[in-house]
Amino acid sequence: MGIWQIFFKRKKMANKVESKIKWIAKLNINPNLVTLLAIPLALCATYFIIQQDFILGFIFVALAILMDFIDGSIARTSNKVSDFGNYLDAVTDKIVEGLIYLGFVFINPFFAFLAFFFSMIEAYAKPRLAIVMKIDNSDWPAIGDRADRLAILLIGFLAFIVFSNFRLNGFSIIEITLALIAILTLIGSIQRIAFARTLIKQNKKRK
Repeated sequence: MGIWQIFFKRKKMANKVESKIKWIAKLNINPNLVTLLAIPLALCATYFIIQQDFILGFIFVALAILMDFIDGSIARTSNKVSDFGNYLDAVTDKIVEGLIYLGFVFINPFFAFLAFFFSMIEAYAKPRLAIVMKIDNSDWPAIGDRADRLAILLIGFLAFIVFSNFRLNGFSIIEITLALIAILTLIGSIQRIAFARTLIKQNKKRK
């Protein structure tokens, strides 16, 4: 469980969203289309980040994140939950993150690479263990999980828009944000690898 989930309970937030979008179920929208809509929105975000138009970049990143947040709620309220939808959502999440970090490569390739690199390691740590042993879908301990990363990214966008001239040792707020994400996901990756090791040991004792 990341920092974001500690302060904002995910299930509680999902219930609030679902109560607001029940009317969408009547429109017979395929939730998988909502999931996939995040990709072109992320592409737009990538373009505007490359152009260093951070206001529009922020808007399109927020819209892409919104699609990810409401697709599951739409699926549940319209009784269209599916295993493929769950799978597609996870894959789309990674595509969207990759596209967003791609835009930052044109600002600071080193920090962008580290942020993306450790984010992917942290994200892969749990599903890789599922190949080794049977695990449930409960939250794992991890600082800098996806919700944390996206929250920090959006806050970094807003901070840069307001304080665009701020520099710390020559680094802009956007670069500092990427560095912070890299550090947190490195810590989170270590946490998850250590947790996986513990689960493997416990599984061996039960055999």
